[in-house]
Amino acid sequence: MKHFGVAILLLGAELLLLDPLGFITRGMGQQTASLTPLAYMPLVEALHDGTPRPDAEQTPTPTEALTPTPLPEATIEATDTPSVSPTPIPNCVVTPTAAQAPNTPIKIVDISKQHFPEVATLQNISNAAIDLTGWRLCSLNGGQQHRGLFGLLQAGETRDFVHVGNPIWDDDARDDGALFDPSGQLISYWSDAP
Repeated sequence: MKHFGVAILLLGAELLLLDPLGFITRGMGQQTASLTPLAYMPLVEALHDGTPRPDAEQTPTPTEALTPTPLPEATIEATDTPSVSPTPIPNCVVTPTAAQAPNTPIKIVDISKQHFPEVATLQNISNAAIDLTGWRLCSLNGGQQHRGLFGLLQAGETRDFVHVGNPIWDDDARDDGALFDPSGQLISYWSDAP
């Protein structure tokens, strides 16, 4: 019998192999404990001559395990559905017409442009209070914003809003006004026609 450097321990009717060369660490310790003593010899010889065991699963070599699998390339497919982008809040450089304005839920009642401070009068003609945060009232002749819209305008309420800052409404020429909600939709149009 050849000497393989394997310690064999007899426990009852079964053998336990203790191998300083990695016999147990190669995944064979569990299966070899149930083999008869004569069945160990081909396994021990196979370990030392480098031939793989016929019943053992093949494990990948380190180079196989480290080879990355390429990922498929990402593709972007065109769709027939257009994307919807939000309507920007106007910067008062717009040219709406009176016919485009629904004049609801808020209506421009009047703009006192020849007085200082300038005053815009708005009326809520709906049945609910409306928060004026983000709303814009524009002087269309100069493309300027009437500053001073704020707070809740109660259902049916009419209120004056004083412009804060230098005058923006043209006293000597026609200067229509347009009111926009926070999404940029035209809500009301005031005509400065004589």
